[in-house]
Amino acid sequence: MNFSINDQVVFVNENLKGKVTAIKNDILTIECMDLEIEVHKKEVIKINANYKNIYSKLNYTRILDINENDSLIESNSQRFNNQLKINISRNFELDLHIEKLIENFSCLNAQEILQFQMNAFFKGIFKAKRLGINYLIVIHGIGKGVLRGKIIDFLKKNEAIYSPANYALYKGGAIEIKIN
Repeated sequence: MNFSINDQVVFVNENLKGKVTAIKNDILTIECMDLEIEVHKKEVIKINANYKNIYSKLNYTRILDINENDSLIESNSQRFNNQLKINISRNFELDLHIEKLIENFSCLNAQEILQFQMNAFFKGIFKAKRLGINYLIVIHGIGKGVLRGKIIDFLKKNEAIYSPANYALYKGGAIEIKIN
């Protein structure tokens, strides 16, 4: 599917709409809920006259299950997006460790795991905002810092207010984000 600047889109696995603000290869920048989010073009669907009636009938969290032959599904690993568990704990924590997000991740490579973790991060932010939560502790883990770096880049780009979470509890493996 071809996209243009200002196209209205809906996210494949989230009940959210947005507007395309930039395009670079297969990566789209989407303005949604006062945030700019970079996503692969397979993660959104362009809203046009042919699809408006379909959108009103769909459960957005299961769009990929509706038509598996559709060009939205790039590979078998794309189907794992339906299994993403976005659980915010009572302590307002979102744990991005891959084993907390999907059940069977052994067939995924490092890049696919990172993509799932970032998808979960975006969805967690949206969920926290919808629930009216004032802050969210995002547990990214210690590791090599790749996921942490991506999250911080996103937060800086969107001028979000964040800080390292309590070191005594998270050992440097979490960030506390203020949700506006």
